[in-house]
Amino acid sequence: MATEECGGDVSLRIYSPAIKKGIVFSQIKMTGFSDTVTPSWTEESVYGRMDPIVTYQGTTRAMSLTFELGPFSESDDRKKLALGKISRLMQMQYPTYSGRSDSALAISRPPLLNITFHNYISEELVCYLSDVSYAPVDGMSATTVPKFNGSEILPQRISVSLNIKVLHTKAPGWSDSGEWLGGRVGPMNPDQSPAEPPAPVATTEEEEFDPTLYSYKTSPEDIAIAEAQIAAEEALEFSAGNIVNSVSTANIPE
Repeated sequence: MATEECGGDVSLRIYSPAIKKGIVFSQIKMTGFSDTVTPSWTEESVYGRMDPIVTYQGTTRAMSLTFELGPFSESDDRKKLALGKISRLMQMQYPTYSGRSDSALAISRPPLLNITFHNYISEELVCYLSDVSYAPVDGMSATTVPKFNGSEILPQRISVSLNIKVLHTKAPGWSDSGEWLGGRVGPMNPDQSPAEPPAPVATTEEEEFDPTLYSYKTSPEDIAIAEAQIAAEEALEFSAGNIVNSVSTANIPE
């Protein structure tokens, strides 16, 4: 059975609004990904009642992404570029200060980020990284030595791990009429047909995020198919009345 290769620009884009700098990891090899939403409830047990009284508190979203860079060719430039991008990403985990004196620094902006990775992380999510780690594979063993460039060790490949915490800029949820009010949650918008692959673009070590690369294009045929699928799914849904919980939007600094 023939398979279709993914076309377009397969890149992970990370942008820091605080310093107005971005990183593009092009053609990464993804080794793991998870996207988890966690509803939070409080339970109160009452005498004579078998089930506790539950109160909804809120829903959080977290992602985990692991990927590899390399294996690299014999060119030292690609290895240096990859190490430089990882160093920049680690620098982005520190805040922005006002003032230049080391003895009197005041934090002006936290290290919040915008991250995009196609339909897995499809919008400019405002988020922070709870941790960033990398593990270079440099060929060092008891009988072999890694490749050096002067005093620097140049790895054969690099494993990177990111744990992403999402901060909702819009309050996700439903209206009384059953209309979804928030942005996209998950790998696909069920109310819209999939996006066409974006055209390849030239990437540099640091560049700003371009949301036009991820616009949707739909045909009447695609819309008709999607609407039919949604109608079939809605016919199977169980309606238990309208329950509306107010969710406050996080106050996120620019």
